[in-house]
Amino acid sequence: MPINNLTNVPKAFMKLGHIRKGEKQTVKRQDGTSYDKPVDLDHFRVTFQPGKLSDQLMAKFREVYGDAPTEINVRFADSNVSEVWDANYECYKQGGLIAKAATNENGPYWIFYRHPETSEVLIRDGAAVGTEGRKFFDIPLDLDTPIYYNSKNEPVRMSPVGRLQVVIPELAGIAVGFFTFQPISTRDIRNITAELGAFDAIARSYGKSITGVPFKLVRRMEEITKNIKGKLSKGPSWVVHLDAGGEWGRQAIETIERLALPDVIEADYEDVSDEPIIPEPEPIKEPAPQLAAVSSALHSVINTPVPFMTYDQACAVTVFTKGKTIAMKELDTKQLLYVAQNPKKPEQAEAARILLDALQAE
Repeated sequence: MPINNLTNVPKAFMKLGHIRKGEKQTVKRQDGTSYDKPVDLDHFRVTFQPGKLSDQLMAKFREVYGDAPTEINVRFADSNVSEVWDANYECYKQGGLIAKAATNENGPYWIFYRHPETSEVLIRDGAAVGTEGRKFFDIPLDLDTPIYYNSKNEPVRMSPVGRLQVVIPELAGIAVGFFTFQPISTRDIRNITAELGAFDAIARSYGKSITGVPFKLVRRMEEITKNIKGKLSKGPSWVVHLDAGGEWGRQAIETIERLALPDVIEADYEDVSDEPIIPEPEPIKEPAPQLAAVSSALHSVINTPVPFMTYDQACAVTVFTKGKTIAMKELDTKQLLYVAQNPKKPEQAEAARILLDALQAE
């Protein structure tokens, strides 16, 4: 039988370190005292878990990326987005998690809660623990309610925290493990959610997954609107994006563009690798006057002069589509209109006009 929270935990590699956006800088007050102030950086700061391989990992990372990388190559070790990325409302006290919640269509709900004074766990894995936990669980959750008050009697509430688990491929030769990136900016959380979801959808549409896709974690300067003490202001910020780079990204975009185009036609000559395939035949729906107007308009925009051809010659002109050569006379109205608009040879456009005119006259 499984042991809850021991043998049924999510699968994961060894944790090697953290990818961070900022750092704490010491600021001196006028009275001579000092305090640590969190500062957002314009690059990633990577820290490593203590261990016998940490020095090797750090040296290799610095060799590849330097001291202030704005892009880091990353991979995902699981094909399910939910296993490598999530975001919840969290609250910490003295470095320990004391509250965690999420939201759905019914509103916010508890995932974990530890009493900030007694450290008693009242909610674990979304379920109440003990009698006191059941009492607490029945109280409606309000995200604006403070979880506790700090030493200055300031309210401390839950705030959004993302958690992304990535593998840095250049370090895999030393140790196989993951790095955690935990954005607290709602903009960064939205960016990663949207971008990872989009790439996952593309991969799955071709029977693939996000594992193995050459992603990049990127910092980029953008003008954003900030709420500072209740006042909105616009200014620069180094936000985070997830990008699919390399050959995969290029081919994915090209494939999307190809799928967005209608079926196209290929001309009957040797090099046809980049030519279109015509649409499938459909019943003629255009009334005769519209067909005549379209045919005339198409003919007027053909600038390349071609020799005059007869109706029989027009019927004999061929096109290459879906791996075979067919005569123009076998095309329907929609296909002839497409050929007239997208000719690969001047005689194809002329033949399409003649056949369209003949169809209009019937």
